[in-house]
Amino acid sequence: MGEDGEFAHLAAQHTLGAERIPHAVRELAGSAEPELVWRNELGGLTFRFANRYVKWNPRGTGIDLGRERMRLDWIAGRHPAPRVLDAGVDGDADWLVTEALDGEPAVGDRWRTRRGEAIGAIAAGLRALHAIPADEFPEGWTAESWVGARPESLGTPPPVDDPVLVHGDACAPNTLISDGGQWVGNVDFGDLAVGDRWADLAIASLSLDWNFGEGHQGELFKAYASSRTRGASSTTAGCGTSRPDHRWLPMGRARPDEFAARRWSARRRPDAVRRRATPNDRNTPDRRPPDVAGADR
Repeated sequence: MGEDGEFAHLAAQHTLGAERIPHAVRELAGSAEPELVWRNELGGLTFRFANRYVKWNPRGTGIDLGRERMRLDWIAGRHPAPRVLDAGVDGDADWLVTEALDGEPAVGDRWRTRRGEAIGAIAAGLRALHAIPADEFPEGWTAESWVGARPESLGTPPPVDDPVLVHGDACAPNTLISDGGQWVGNVDFGDLAVGDRWADLAIASLSLDWNFGEGHQGELFKAYASSRTRGASSTTAGCGTSRPDHRWLPMGRARPDEFAARRWSARRRPDAVRRRATPNDRNTPDRRPPDVAGADR
């Protein structure tokens, strides 16, 4: 998952720098040498050893590994996701051990050269997740996620007329892809919830800019719409019915639902959400938002 050229700054997500491997991770790895695979902006670390991953996260970051463990247990058998092996506490940090899935994150230099396959895998994973019956999701869990949050600074949210099961952090690295370019699973389910599918499409769309460069949102929406013919249920096939409210969809180019994007940003950086989109914004829509259900017609 190398990072060259204009994406070299992303290498910081895969390096420890001056930090040491946490004691708990060393203990869990035993004689194996833990390999850092991800470092988030809040100080959380993910390591791999043998066929296992361990997530280590300082308390107070807003990321609850106990919550993720419950969601992973629930989604087992419903969607390709890591199987929980162990969990615990290490001083001021929590840790979670899961079994490795096949595949690798759909990011890095390799997948930038195969962008179409990577974006297709991201879309296929989201479509499969959104097809899981949302009424089976435990009552009350959505309120624990940013998906269920309603920051006053954003005003009244647009209505959700077709609620689905959403991932809650649908960044490209959370999609796993095979060597052959096929979607094989997803990871990082701490914000799994029921909501508008655009809560996922928004974040996936933004993540394309960070990991592949700007301007590929149309590919994602078209791939998502096309994937309905490969296993999506009839109840989710017409996702154009949950087209986001015009007020919240930046239309300077094919970009995601602004309301969802700002709520997600607030979850990670509360000071990032400063105001509600207004008709005076440069992104005020002057045409219809993309119809992801009809993109493949």
